[in-house]
Amino acid sequence: MKYSLVSFTNVESVRTLNYIKNSTIKKNFYINLIAFNKHDHLVLNLVLYFLFSPLIIFSILFIFIFKKHEEKIIVIFPGVIELIILKFFSLFKSIDIYFDFFTSFYLTLVLDRAKISNKSLAAKILIAVDKLIFKLSDFQIVETDEMKEFIKEELEIDTEHTHSLLTPRKELNIIKSKTNEIRLVFWGNFAEMHGIDFILDAAKQIKDRNIKFDLIGEGSLFKHIESRIISENIENVVLHGYLKYFDENIKSLSDIISSSTICLGTFSDNVKNNLVVPHKIIEALSFSKPVITGSTDTINRMLEGIVLTVEPKNGKDLAKKIMSIVYDENKLNEMAEKGYQYFLEKFSEESFTKNINSIMEK
Repeated sequence: MKYSLVSFTNVESVRTLNYIKNSTIKKNFYINLIAFNKHDHLVLNLVLYFLFSPLIIFSILFIFIFKKHEEKIIVIFPGVIELIILKFFSLFKSIDIYFDFFTSFYLTLVLDRAKISNKSLAAKILIAVDKLIFKLSDFQIVETDEMKEFIKEELEIDTEHTHSLLTPRKELNIIKSKTNEIRLVFWGNFAEMHGIDFILDAAKQIKDRNIKFDLIGEGSLFKHIESRIISENIENVVLHGYLKYFDENIKSLSDIISSSTICLGTFSDNVKNNLVVPHKIIEALSFSKPVITGSTDTINRMLEGIVLTVEPKNGKDLAKKIMSIVYDENKLNEMAEKGYQYFLEKFSEESFTKNINSIMEK
């Protein structure tokens, strides 16, 4: 089923790139206003998005006057201005507006990042914006059934026309490196939802100094994690900072993942963490790597028997679960194979294509 895409945000994300890949490419219109480092400058990027509203309005006018488009149009988050203008045009021309509700404004800024108090007027405005998005769009697309349920129950929004669509990852066909070292790797944004402090707690519990932890990334908690490693003398943790995914000249993120023994997911009890499959877990499965992560509703429903789960916010349990499998080569190989096959079934680009086509045909 054909569709075109309208976006003025971050069109470099894996999710958006796959929307583009499966769309009628010549009939798309997108401008990359929001930077790729949106996690570090989320509020600033949202402000820039609204400051550029005149450009967005002019561009959508251009689409409808001079550029052909499909009858089905997908708008990418945050997309509020695009929705308002498209809804106006839908009064005169038959179009179905789909909105990729990748996350809720209220969930992101209030519950996840705690930028705004949940009792404030601003929080109420964000809930109103989330509800407005559903009124302006004909159909919505979210990542998981748990996100859909959160929107229905917590935000009190009708989700009758809401579909779930998992975010894919590209199969990279990387040669798996072999090493005699036992290394556990975490990569991603150093934020509360990832629970990196509990990885440090686990590392302190493990006395076998042949087991090393690689922490890769940057973010608001980087200095805090660095300070803990130094002040608590956690010698079995290596803090790498930001690394490129691929780099021919120096050791890259993909190099470290491919040579790791186990990949680590997220370990907080953050609300948002309970509603998604963290992308680092999907990437680890694509590398055919065993995964240990915190127990959540989404993980327990989708990945039971695929990954090993631990009690959230519990470094001792994480250390215990690591030691239960780290020397069991048969178990590690079984987890790696099951994870890779599940990746192909649920998180590959091919599965995304199949699922988005199915949604558009409904």
